[in-house]
Amino acid sequence: MSVPPALWGLGTALSWGGADIIGRWTGGRFGVAVSLAGTMLASVAVLGALLLLQGQPLVADWGHLPVPLLSGVANAIGTLCLILALVRGPIVVTSPITASYPVINLLLALLGGVLPSLAQWLAMGVVMLGVVLVSRGAAAAAPTGATPDRRRLVGSIAIALTSALGFALSIHGIQQVMAEQGELQATFLMRVGGALTAVAILACLPRTRRAVPARWLPVLGVQGLLDGCAYVLLLYGSRGTGAQIVVVVAAAYCVVPVLFGRFVLKEHMGWPQLLGLLAIIAGVAYLAGAH
Repeated sequence: MSVPPALWGLGTALSWGGADIIGRWTGGRFGVAVSLAGTMLASVAVLGALLLLQGQPLVADWGHLPVPLLSGVANAIGTLCLILALVRGPIVVTSPITASYPVINLLLALLGGVLPSLAQWLAMGVVMLGVVLVSRGAAAAAPTGATPDRRRLVGSIAIALTSALGFALSIHGIQQVMAEQGELQATFLMRVGGALTAVAILACLPRTRRAVPARWLPVLGVQGLLDGCAYVLLLYGSRGTGAQIVVVVAAAYCVVPVLFGRFVLKEHMGWPQLLGLLAIIAGVAYLAGAH
């Protein structure tokens, strides 16, 4: 029995959203560099094991190896900023902004000579309007009893936007070599580049890490496992009919950490922020499905 496309997308969204929530905990407790390294290394293990189980080479085309590895650098920066944005919070603000990267991807395609359709331009406008609405409500998103720090909020928004840029650049890079490397190999190599970047950050910036007790290692492993599984679910769910449904549903992954921030961390979310969140999800989902 075939799996409905919506379930592939839902599994992707829950996996990415769950990894984001765990990343907030591990990043806050042990440092964002440690959380990043745990995510990248475990993700490499998941994707590499899947390639080997399928009898596929880890590198399909050595001539195109630098591109996915460099994409991994951008992906690592995006993930690092994602974790930092979630740690700083408020999550109901930063998580939707990090999910706006498809707009940047479309702008990169425009620079490459691809002319967006009118509907895509409108979707981009909807996403940007959503980002503005979410950002303008940031000061009101502080948990009950907490005093909003506007400078900190502005910094969190800037970090979230940097995260979106990192994700967009990484996706743009691996799209250039997917035909030669294959989707799974390209994604695996991107994660290898990300893991090397994370290890380099740990080595060069020792103050960014704190010791991880043995009991927390499985938590880091689960974080990376969820992240790796999200890519697997998205790639394989997008191969059959209903691929657009998969990517559209997966685009709503930011809802998971937003719900966590709203109902667990008790962050406030007014109507403008809610409308902004829905606008980002709707615009991103359309752009992802159209692409």
